[in-house]
Amino acid sequence: MPESLSPHRKKVFIVYGRNEEARQAVERFLESLKLVPWSFPQIARDLGMNQHTSDIVKKGMDQAHGIIALFTPEEFATLHRSLYQDRDEEIDRQRWQARPNVIFEAGMAYGTAPERTVLLMMGPQVKLFSDVAAIPYLVLSDDPESREAFRDRLIGIGCDVDQRTTAWLKVDISCRFETGVQTVAVAGAAANSGTGGIEWTEKSALQGDRQAIKDLNLLGSEKTFDILSTVIRTNPDEETRQAAIVAMAALNDDRKIDVLGEILVTEKWLVAKACAETLGRTRNPRTEPYLIRAIELNVDWLTTQKSAEALGLLPPTPASLRALVRALNLGSFPGTAAKQSLVNFGLVAAPALRENLRRDLKGEALRLTVEALQLIRAKEALPDLRELDAKTTDPAQKRCIQDAIATLSESAMTA
Repeated sequence: MPESLSPHRKKVFIVYGRNEEARQAVERFLESLKLVPWSFPQIARDLGMNQHTSDIVKKGMDQAHGIIALFTPEEFATLHRSLYQDRDEEIDRQRWQARPNVIFEAGMAYGTAPERTVLLMMGPQVKLFSDVAAIPYLVLSDDPESREAFRDRLIGIGCDVDQRTTAWLKVDISCRFETGVQTVAVAGAAANSGTGGIEWTEKSALQGDRQAIKDLNLLGSEKTFDILSTVIRTNPDEETRQAAIVAMAALNDDRKIDVLGEILVTEKWLVAKACAETLGRTRNPRTEPYLIRAIELNVDWLTTQKSAEALGLLPPTPASLRALVRALNLGSFPGTAAKQSLVNFGLVAAPALRENLRRDLKGEALRLTVEALQLIRAKEALPDLRELDAKTTDPAQKRCIQDAIATLSESAMTA
């Protein structure tokens, strides 16, 4: 029998911790590829329960071709404060990680057969320790790209994958990785080393612990909104406030609009940017006054840019069109963002752009206005453009205007 079709190339040995749902999700995926998953308990039963861990892992590696080490966030590890170093990053001091047996067994597998070993990460919180951070790994999710990357990696290490089937793409047939992710994340957040589950997480989040801030939503705490609001308004650390804004984005609570809107128009740079992005993602018309006000204030280009982008995600109104034209006339990044939002609105933006064209525009403001009219195919702007072309002497501006005239004229003839 050819080696590529030998039975052991169908077998995949799985190293995992205590999250059974995560393991079952991976097993179902392997089965959808006509592979045979093989886990630690199965081998232990075959060998007898008195066998040493290393013997069981070695047996799995010997009898299966593929080896998967599944990292899920099951333990919260913290470094003693006396051992902190100035060069430490947050992950060096505290992180969610897999169970020690997974780390140990994954090390055995990778040290012995790296060409047959796949490291899988399930859950956004779990982190690899720094010494292996450069080793290639896959992050599992339900999107097609993630699933295809997993399948391709199995093919790449030589597993006898059935390449004719498409069952692996269908989450209802193969598995739902993100169900396991949710289970892992909630269990991990509540466990945290005997520190009190929800109560500990609430207290830590209020004190600015970024991991606890992320965990609040997963735990379903009734105090989540109030805690996040307090952190956003009062915490002195900019990155912590951004983390709280991102967490608030996931809340199904319309009160967040007023909290984030107030911060948007009183802050600047990265905190205000995060507020504008979050307000835009809600697609709630109640966010419009705050976004418009941020553009009017124009405290910094980044806040204005993100506010213009966010306005483009809402239904157009006369007020939002005026605000976007104002941002467009600023040029640079805010102007480009405003142009794209106006283009997203389509022909409904044409009257505001034509009115802007009749102003004494110069430089980038003129170019962006003309380009927007060209992109939305505003044929009714042709008279304005021709009149402007006759008056313009700047070669670059004239070329831009004439390009738009040519595009719109062609569009008018084919309509």
